[in-house]
Amino acid sequence: MANNLALGIDLGTSKVAALILEADTYKVYTSVSSKTGADLPGPAGYSEQDPKLIFQALERCIQRLPEKLRAQVKNIGVTGQMHGVVLWSSDTAVSNLITWQDTRTLAEDFLGHLQEKCTDYALRAGYGMATLAWLAKNHRMALRRYAFAATIHDYLVYRICELRRPLTDPTNAASWGFYDLRQAKWCIEKVKQAGIPEELLPEIRPSGEGAGFLGKTYAKRWNLPVGTPVKVAIGDNQASLLATLEEPLDELALTLGTGGQLSAVLKTLPVNHDSLPPTVEIRPYLNQSYIAVTCVLCGGTALNWLADSVTKWCHEMEIPAPDKEVIFKKIDSLALKHYPSPLKVITSFMGERHAPALRGSIQGIDLSNFSIGNLSAALALGLVSNLRNMMPEEFRRSRRRIVGSGNGLKKSLSVQKAVEVVFNLPLKVIEDYEEAAYGAARLSLS
Repeated sequence: MANNLALGIDLGTSKVAALILEADTYKVYTSVSSKTGADLPGPAGYSEQDPKLIFQALERCIQRLPEKLRAQVKNIGVTGQMHGVVLWSSDTAVSNLITWQDTRTLAEDFLGHLQEKCTDYALRAGYGMATLAWLAKNHRMALRRYAFAATIHDYLVYRICELRRPLTDPTNAASWGFYDLRQAKWCIEKVKQAGIPEELLPEIRPSGEGAGFLGKTYAKRWNLPVGTPVKVAIGDNQASLLATLEEPLDELALTLGTGGQLSAVLKTLPVNHDSLPPTVEIRPYLNQSYIAVTCVLCGGTALNWLADSVTKWCHEMEIPAPDKEVIFKKIDSLALKHYPSPLKVITSFMGERHAPALRGSIQGIDLSNFSIGNLSAALALGLVSNLRNMMPEEFRRSRRRIVGSGNGLKKSLSVQKAVEVVFNLPLKVIEDYEEAAYGAARLSLS
């Protein structure tokens, strides 16, 4: 057995994953995941998670990795859900994680006023800087309790390496907003205009740079070698691309998890990046390249909506409802028989980042065509079309195939068919492994 192994960790929105990768062949020796159950109740628009539960899920994953393999780990890479914020001053003074799904900044048009004040209309609800600005205005005294702020995965690296200050990389910094793509640094003037204490912000280091070394506490807890090098954490979007794309400039990457993302790697920063439509973001990638990204808030959630609705209708009619997995598979098989659907579904059920007030709709209904098969086929087509239409044609041009990942895609043959129909390109579905954790492990070997 090889003795040069890398550990990849992904702190996702609903689950945590960890895997061990062989350095020379990139073979995955073992991969595990665990649901976090970390969501916390709160007022409408709030989306918070308990970091303790996230870290407990990580502990479960690490302990399930074979002990002999853990003892041979030589590098550690970390990734996780982007945009969110956790604040802390010590291990016993840690805030909830305010996630990327949080929309409290939309209340009373706080975000709109902030965008105008800072002349930054690319800032979105759920982005770290928008959240910190809201906290600075509404909970200034409470904010003073904390010394640092970062993403949940940056916080993990801070803890396991026993750092004095948190570090972040351009992929995570850009996901927060108030980040200068050309200069690769925080826009401190905008930070000040938003009322955010700049001392909270993590230091930005290049992607793939070393963050530090595994400290004694976590080395003992995880049965890993003390002093194992740990890389600065990378955003999960970029980690997944590193894991899945073979020819980055010739492919489009489509991921469907809770939400959905369509990504196109770009060799250089577009000249017109400041005037692109609000449906697309330009993000940093590796080796001074960039990615154009469109995101939908309702990705795999849109697929679950129909299955949940069938269950709800059965309950309302007081008839037994099949198991949800059975319903999902039946809906998927019916969709395959109803292409093209006479219906049209707009899948912005939760709004979109660029237009939070948007909502979904079903169009083209007559007295004979409102069947589950037509509806499910239209749902799959609508979800994929939404992502495609948000991405400017200049970034889709000359791509030769789609590389797909995420359970929302892997588990739905109707969505896979929709991808090929909508893009008129072949689809390669990535084999069943944890893409983001794999990408983090790969990066740790660079």
